[in-house]
Parts: sequence; structure tokens; C-alpha cells
Amino acid sequence: AVSYRDLEEIMAERGVQVDHATRNRWVVKYSPDIAKGHKTGSKRQQEARQTILKADVKATEKQIDGLLERIMGVSSPRVINAYETKIEKLERNKRVLVEKLQSGGKSNGRFNDFIEHALTFLANPWKIWDSGKFTLQRTVLGLAFSERIAYCRNEGYRTSKTTLPFKVLQGGARGIVSWCG
Repeated sequence: AVSYRDLEEIMAERGVQVDHATRNRWVVKYSPDIAKGHKTGSKRQQEARQTILKADVKATEKQIDGLLERIMGVSSPRVINAYETKIEKLERNKRVLVEKLQSGGKSNGRFNDFIEHALTFLANPWKIWDSGKFTLQRTVLGLAFSERIAYCRNEGYRTSKTTLPFKVLQGGARGIVSWCG
């Protein structure tokens, strides 16, 4: 996952300083389009997801039980604290899995999920394009270019105008644009 801090560093590498409000606007604007590419799928796919989620819950419970067993045989407070921290992390993961299981394996569309997709896209659109999923590739084109890509019989595909985030990144790569917050 790409965090705001990662995005800030990526843009800083390109010489672009963008305030947090601008990043938030980009995330709010582009996240729903990226999320549209992640449909729930057929009933068979949903059942497969349910089965995988159930197996993940069982595996997580098994890990928790194993750590509890280890705690019983340890006397060092540092080791016990480390085990307890790991157990807390596993419990949080288990709660997320159970929540997904109860919702039918579908994502509940939480804002953080949208942010993650948007930041992943802005960090490296090629990874999403390279997934091979047509809906995601179409979304990448829609988010990267402000108009349809034109085709000329004699000259082939023409370069289309890019959207604001890519204009900023492109200009920043040349040291032209600098936004301060």
C-alpha cells in the first residue's frame, strides 16, 4: 500500500511540492473510479472468497493459539510483550476477516480502501495497467488522459492531453511546477 507520506516522497523526488489539501482532493476525485474496477464477480467467485476467508480466519486463530502456548512457557517480560503485540495484530486481522466474511466477502467500500487504490495509482499506474484486467486498464486511461486517445490513419495514435495529477508530475520532473502548502 502507498501512504500519503510515500506519495509525498514520490512527488518530492520529481521536484513537486503539493499541499495535503490538494492530495486529498485527488484522492476523493480519483478513488471511486479506481474502485469501480474491483467488482464482486460471480456467485462462484463469491463462494470461493468465502472459503478462502474462512480458511484465513482458522489459520489466524491457529497462529494466536500457538503464540498463547509460547507465552505460557516464557518468563522474559520483553518476549511476553512481543508476543502480546503480535497477538493484538493477529486479533485485528481476524476481526477484519470476520467482518468481510459477514458481509459476504465484499469490500464495504471504506474510504481507506479507496485512498489506498488512488495512491497506488498515482504512485505507479503501470502496475494497475499491467494487471491485465480490462476494467482497470480502462480506468487508468480515463484517469491519465483528459480526452479520448485519437487515431489518425496516416500517423497512428495521437498523444492525448493528460489530467492534472500527471501534468503536475510531468512538470515537476522538469522542475517547472512547485506547489507549496
